[in-house]
Amino acid sequence: MATIDIGPGATNRSSSSLMNPRTTVDLNNPANDTGTLDTFEIWAYANMSNVKIGTFSGSGTTYNDRDYESIGSVTSGSKQTFTGKNCDVASGDFLGIYADTSSRLELDADGYSGINIYAGDAFGQGDISYTGISGDAISIYATGATVAAGNPYYYYLNQ
Repeated sequence: MATIDIGPGATNRSSSSLMNPRTTVDLNNPANDTGTLDTFEIWAYANMSNVKIGTFSGSGTTYNDRDYESIGSVTSGSKQTFTGKNCDVASGDFLGIYADTSSRLELDADGYSGINIYAGDAFGQGDISYTGISGDAISIYATGATVAAGNPYYYYLNQ
């Protein structure tokens, strides 16, 4: 099994993004393979509540979540790591996050592939139209492992 990674990285960035509540899909570093994500990293600028993080497929400004994990609260000021998760991911998926009012994520506002935002919780809602913001990156990241081609789960994810 090989390692999968997705997202721009959970780092201390130059600015912050108010969640207000909203879902943000980050277009930086799409998933490099198909399998399961078991570790998520988030760097919050201000404490976050009712956090969900997961994978999205789509293009342009329309995306649909593939799978997600409910994280709950995330403490600000440093990278927080959440392990033991089980989130489906397919090659080319993007990482996205939702959080409630007053939650803030670390953000860089230039030099990256951009983000898409939706006012509300998009997890489990089907195809959603987002507003694109070019150049941005938020502080989220995930890793996991590939699923072997002979595994029936592999065929499920690649349909």
